[in-house]
Amino acid sequence: MSERPSEEHPEEQRDNLRLLNQVMRHDIRNDLQLIGAYAELLEDHVDEGGRQYLEVINENTESATNLTTTARDLSKSSSVPIPRRVRSRWRTSSTSRSRSSDPGIRKRW
Repeated sequence: MSERPSEEHPEEQRDNLRLLNQVMRHDIRNDLQLIGAYAELLEDHVDEGGRQYLEVINENTESATNLTTTARDLSKSSSVPIPRRVRSRWRTSSTSRSRSSDPGIRKRW
């Protein structure tokens, strides 16, 4: 009878979960940057009635970004560092991703 994966390689499973956490936070922050940047581009095109909706978008985008920062801080305070080989693999895959081709959008965070 074979062991369950979590019992067989707990360190590898822990490292995989940490990497997943890091990649998810990165991807979520990228999406939030795009939302915030497009909302900023809309500011000149929205009438007074729509400004309140842009404010809600901006406030919630900032709030969600802060949540990803909190998640990062919590994961760092309660964990062991991710092995170098895993970090380098993540960096290679994350630098090849680009979410926006619009040069008019700038990062807000």
